Amino acid sequence: MWRYYQWPQRPEAPEKVTATAMEESSERPKGKSLRPLRALAPYIRPYLGTLCLALAALVLASGAQLVIPVAIRYLIDAGLLADSAASIDRYFLALFVVAIAFALFSAFRFYLVTWLGETMPTSSWSTAKPELRRERSSPSAST
Repeated sequence: MWRYYQWPQRPEAPEKVTATAMEESSERPKGKSLRPLRALAPYIRPYLGTLCLALAALVLASGAQLVIPVAIRYLIDAGLLADSAASIDRYFLALFVVAIAFALFSAFRFYLVTWLGETMPTSSWSTAKPELRRERSSPSAST
């Protein structure tokens, strides 16, 4: 009279992919050094100053981002618990300055990295493949 519901069998779990299985399926052997990247040095050298500025902006933006929680802690602990409004203003101003510094350094880093990403490949491509460039004549020269 009573029929019991038979639950469907659980499917077998697939085999876990291990590092050795991934290495076996890889077609290209793993490189042993970064020495082949030295061939890029002549193309990076003209933009070394901009690259250093982008790295400095990255470090400063990261530092400002790490200071934000500390500034909030000081705002809550010392600023809001103090009796004077000047103390609250001072800690809030410090938090505001840190947030503005983070925004400015992040924007500057983004600009520099984007500029490098657009400029370096085009200049290195035109230097590496001069036979692919063609001189365009001006419209006045064709008439």
